[in-house]
Amino acid sequence: PRAGDRQWAKSLTISLDSQFFSSLLYPIDRKALAVTEPNIVSRLLDQNRPAGYRVLSSSDPITSEKVPGGGKHVGKTIYVNEPSIIDSFIPNPDAHEPKKIREKMFDSIADPRTPSLSWRYREMAEMVPDQKARDRGSVVELKKLAAAVKNYYIDNEMWFDAAAFDKDLALRLNIDK
Repeated sequence: PRAGDRQWAKSLTISLDSQFFSSLLYPIDRKALAVTEPNIVSRLLDQNRPAGYRVLSSSDPITSEKVPGGGKHVGKTIYVNEPSIIDSFIPNPDAHEPKKIREKMFDSIADPRTPSLSWRYREMAEMVPDQKARDRGSVVELKKLAAAVKNYYIDNEMWFDAAAFDKDLALRLNIDK
């Protein structure tokens, strides 16, 4: 998300050993990576160098910064589509939807080893039917969501690193204390 101003985003991106992109004149990053770039995964797995990427569709008016204000994005650009100059003039608000991004990523990678179910977008109400919107982000709601995520993988007989998930969840819950 656009969490900070231009200087903040640029500093954080550089500290992630990445390339900062911001342009009002030409909102398509010509140095962006494709989803299929093989170095992305190895970079994400390198524990000695933190990584940051911004994955988007070039026709998305929000993440491509065609809509002014709100701050800047952090990380190296990765497009899930083939960018076109036309995208600069005809923004598509639907391209901002996480479901669309996941579908395009899955289609671009086209790896038969990746189960289609693993990239499926799930609505929060589907994952946690008894979610209390007014308590969103609370420890109770986060624990409900965590249990739903674990059950999703178990129910669909998909591999899941539960130990790493539990460790990350404990770290997140410790922040709230």
